[in-house]
Order: sequence, then structure tokens, then C-alpha cells
Amino acid sequence: PRAYGGVGNGTANDTTALLAMIAACKAAGGGVMYIPDGTWMVDSNQLLFDFSNWVLTGSKKAKLKRSKNQNLLTY
Repeated sequence: PRAYGGVGNGTANDTTALLAMIAACKAAGGGVMYIPDGTWMVDSNQLLFDFSNWVLTGSKKAKLKRSKNQNLLTY
């Protein structure tokens, strides 16, 4: 996500970067998307996952955190 403008610092909203990463993966016909170490804030109602031809994986220290209700989604 950093290549798409994401920060992963637990305060910045990284939704736009994650959506751009998903769009790039889909445009390439699929692939593996890797979430590095960090706490990635997302506006979860904007992330609509279509799991065709791609995989989301990440570091053991990577967290997706909802920006509105602060629930952690750890993968």
C-alpha cells in the first residue's frame, strides 16, 4: 500500500491507497497483494472485496484497523 500513498502509521486513513492497490491488481488480471508491517487505517464500508483472482496476505505485524469504530482486523 505504500507504493499507492499509504502510510500504515495507525492514524492516517489508508483506504484510498488500499483501493488503488486492489484496482491495480484487478487491472493486471489478479495476483497477490502484500500488507507490510504497520497499522493500516481503513474506512471499512469503502472496501468491497471481490476475491476473484487475487489474494490478500501480510506480515504478522500488519493490522487493518477500521477508522470509524476502531475494531482491529488482524490477518
